[in-house]
Amino acid sequence: MERLEGNTPLNSLQSGLGLVQLANGKMGIEDYMQQFVLGINYYFHGFNQYITMDVSLLQRNIKDASNAEAAEVGMTAADFDSVKENDWRFRVMYQFWF
Repeated sequence: MERLEGNTPLNSLQSGLGLVQLANGKMGIEDYMQQFVLGINYYFHGFNQYITMDVSLLQRNIKDASNAEAAEVGMTAADFDSVKENDWRFRVMYQFWF
């Protein structure tokens, strides 16, 4: 539970999750993720077939570390950065029941 209550670079490494490598070459600590989904379904032919469409947004929030937190793992605060990553997904599925 310690990692869930206070996520630091040391806690991330000890949990096995590790640090996040960012596109700018810096490191980050995974803070939290949120997912939002909106979908619609259309049934036809007596519910034997349906088509479904959905759009999903997954937001991954990555935070930086203080000097003291970074020093625990042999790094500096300048080695860390914070960012919010957005991942959009669009999906269409068709299902046919025999």
